[in-house]
Formats: sequence, structure tokens, C-alpha cells
Amino acid sequence: MVYASTKNTVLRSLGSEHFQPVIFVNDSDELSAKGWTQFEISEKSSEKPLTEAEKTLEKVKANELFFGVETQKRGLARDEARQVRFELEPELEKVLSGGNNLDGKLVTIVIDGEKLTLKGERKMIDPKKELVGSLSKDSPSFNLLGYKGDYFFIYCCPSGSKVRDRMKYATNRLAFTKDLEKKGYELKDAIEVGDPEEIEVGRFDGEEEVVKEQKTLRFTKPKGPRRR
Repeated sequence: MVYASTKNTVLRSLGSEHFQPVIFVNDSDELSAKGWTQFEISEKSSEKPLTEAEKTLEKVKANELFFGVETQKRGLARDEARQVRFELEPELEKVLSGGNNLDGKLVTIVIDGEKLTLKGERKMIDPKKELVGSLSKDSPSFNLLGYKGDYFFIYCCPSGSKVRDRMKYATNRLAFTKDLEKKGYELKDAIEVGDPEEIEVGRFDGEEEVVKEQKTLRFTKPKGPRRR
């Protein structure tokens, strides 16, 4: 469901006109030489002479392909504009103002109504020992960690979180990280986890090989209904 619901968004962002045809398979064996031949036969058998309306549509698609790069840029700009941007409460705004002033601290931010509010600010000497116990285990939270001159954004969404809360945080996450960057916080890594215990704490000291700006998504799979 997750992949199906995001497929069109990915295609639009990359330029759907560059991916024709789009193929659906259930198993990697279907991409073998034999499976590919069957697909081509199926495609040819479904081909019919184009009507005048379909010919016109093909011309439109050709024009879209020609202007594909500009179309993609405009699409990405619209997608960014649609990101939810909640207002920062004054206390949180004060803490985050004047970027790069939070080294050695963990700032926890939560959504209250339609505002981002400061839940807590604490010193963080050794994240490997202190971080997991400092993150909320009951509800989602945004966290900004300053450690050894670097800044890490941590989105924690515990497995027991309400669906409504998950949606609020997920839709506002990108906009909030962009706001942090505008305030002067150059984020070394943006981390997404389910329960706090899933964080690979070694990454803060470079013990884990992490590509810069890589997003780590490890939400706990919800349990299904019991069988009767």
C-alpha cells in the first residue's frame, strides 16, 4: 500500500513522460527474458489503430517530453509549496533563532494544534548513552541534536502513535527541516525512526557509514487484527 500510494508522486517528480511503459510485476522472475517476451507480446496484442483524438494526445505528450525539464522543475516547486508549514511558538522561535547555537543540546519539538512548540531542551554530553532515553516513547516528536559541531534532525514516531498524529508530523517534517536550514542549521543527517530504541547511536561518532543526507526509515510494522 505504501509503495502503490507513492508511485505516482515519484513518477511525477522524476517526469512521468520519461517512463513508458510502466511495468508491474509480482516477482523478479517476471523480468527474465521469457517474462519480458511475454510482456512484449501482450503489449503488441493490445495495440490498436489510433483515433484522431489519440493522435492529438500523442502530439501533446511529445511536446511535454520536449519541455520535460522545465515541467519537472515547476512540478517540484508546486510540491514544495504544498508542504505544511506550522507556525513556531515564540519560545521555540527564540531557542532556534541565531542558528548554530545549540551544540551539546537536544531540543525536542512537538505539534500542539497547528503550532510547533518547545517540549524540552537538555544538555547532551554523550548521545550514545543518553539519546534513546531522552526521546518520547508515547507520541511523535521532532528533535534537533547538536553534537561536536554537527546538527542532526531526528523524527521519532513510536509504534503506538495515533494515525492522525503520524500524518501531521509526516506532512510537516520536510517544511520544518527547510526552516531549520534557513535559520542557519546545516543538518549533517536527517534520521527517521519508529521507537527510540531503533536509532543506530554509533552514527553520531561516525562509527556507522552513513551517506550525507541519507534518510533512514525504520517504522515498526503495526500488528494486524487477531484471527477469530
